[in-house]
Amino acid sequence: MAQNIPELYGSLVFNDKVMRSKLPKDMYKALKKTIESGTHLELDVANSVAVAMKEWATDITGIHQRRNPLHSYSILLLQRRSS
Repeated sequence: MAQNIPELYGSLVFNDKVMRSKLPKDMYKALKKTIESGTHLELDVANSVAVAMKEWATDITGIHQRRNPLHSYSILLLQRRSS
């Protein structure tokens, strides 16, 4: 395998660092408050997260013309595992 396992493991995760960079500041703060307090997730926050996650998945696959970016993400993971 060309890459070190620790470098590869967790490299394609929509984690806090990614959320902070992709979400609008107010949506990020609202999401963190929801996670920390365990309160109800507001619809506008959920929609913002969904859009950011879709854009992120499209960005990491480098495929912008696919209809389903999560499918492309799955293909990318399978390709990385087989190499």
